[in-house]
Amino acid sequence: MASIRTAVRAFAEIAAACAGFWAAGCGGAADPGAEERQDGGAVEIDVDGDGFGAGLDCDDSDPLAHPGAPDEVALGPWTSTPIAWEVTGGAVGVAVEPGGALHAAFRVPEGIRYASRARGEAEWTAATIAGTEDDWLQGFALDGRGTAHLAFGQFESVHYAAGGRIGFDVEEIALGDLYLVQFAVDPAGTPHLLLEDPEVSLIVSTRSEGTWSQERVDMEGATGHALALAYDDESEPHIVLADSRGPISHVHRGVGGWAAESVAEVPPHLAHFYDPVAIDASRGSLRIAHGWMEYDFEHNWAGQTAVGVWAGEGGAWQESVTLDPALAYRCLSVRTGEDDSIHLLWGGYRDLFYATDARGGGWILERLSADFSESTACALAVGAGNVAHVLYGRVTADPLVQAELVYITNGVAEDWIDEDCDGFDG
Repeated sequence: MASIRTAVRAFAEIAAACAGFWAAGCGGAADPGAEERQDGGAVEIDVDGDGFGAGLDCDDSDPLAHPGAPDEVALGPWTSTPIAWEVTGGAVGVAVEPGGALHAAFRVPEGIRYASRARGEAEWTAATIAGTEDDWLQGFALDGRGTAHLAFGQFESVHYAAGGRIGFDVEEIALGDLYLVQFAVDPAGTPHLLLEDPEVSLIVSTRSEGTWSQERVDMEGATGHALALAYDDESEPHIVLADSRGPISHVHRGVGGWAAESVAEVPPHLAHFYDPVAIDASRGSLRIAHGWMEYDFEHNWAGQTAVGVWAGEGGAWQESVTLDPALAYRCLSVRTGEDDSIHLLWGGYRDLFYATDARGGGWILERLSADFSESTACALAVGAGNVAHVLYGRVTADPLVQAELVYITNGVAEDWIDEDCDGFDG
């Protein structure tokens, strides 16, 4: 069998070299049914000149066969991997490329750190970008070219960084008396800051050719202290506001300028710093999530802790789900997956939850962790096959360590074996 494999590989190399000329008579006439039979596992030599022979030269683990064939994505049980021993509070960010490479950002005692993991690799590569122990990560995003974008700093000093594994370009942004509340990147790769002035008005600052320009947002008809910013597939901004004093509001920029609309009313609840709201405008959909704790008029807990999701469809907002119990005290993320599915992640009071409607048969709610650190945050990205990628801070037994940053996913591990010679795993 070894001699047969050697002969077949030699034949495959010759066939691959002249595959483009096969139909013109390179080595003989092409067999029009060879490719179909190859995928069915019936062809033992490379008759059609595509470089494959079924059962003999399609094993991706062999570099002489077909190295680098992409894996077929599938869902499986949740697995976890520590990334950094210590993460010191503030936001965390995670993003996934279409090809499967992962990117993350978080705060450590030395400053702001970026980490990445290439597709097929088990280990994360991490490097401190810049900053000091007093800087906080304000936002993290990935553009369509795979470039990572971050905003970090303090109240009076904010920095913007863009780059990746080979390094980052960092610049300081002069905000004056403005306060950074949100950071986002549109599909074209342009970064945007959502700023608040002393009069509690909102300003969108956009970077173009190295210069930041500002545009004041018309907020008439919208109120709220909890804010979220996202850009849709047309690079148009969407802002959501929420608190206990009024409805959830959606502010967007259309042809005639900025416009505000009411999304939904929520039960009376205590407005506080951790009153989370999230928005996702990717994949042609618009989803808003809001978490609240229901209180009575004397601020006594009235029994409901919930996360609600609303979808903007056909010019109207429809409630997708309200999950209870589901306390979203410290972090909240909403993402749109394949086939327009909804994915939620939230955490608070040691519990970390994930919910989705992607698997059919209604919503599935899963408790991912009972050791979520309230001093940190959580982040969610959804990749091919609706695989979820989660970052969160986990409490440790060491009193000197604030939290350990952990990556968890429900994606099946890659085995890089192409069993049916079609160029894909499986």
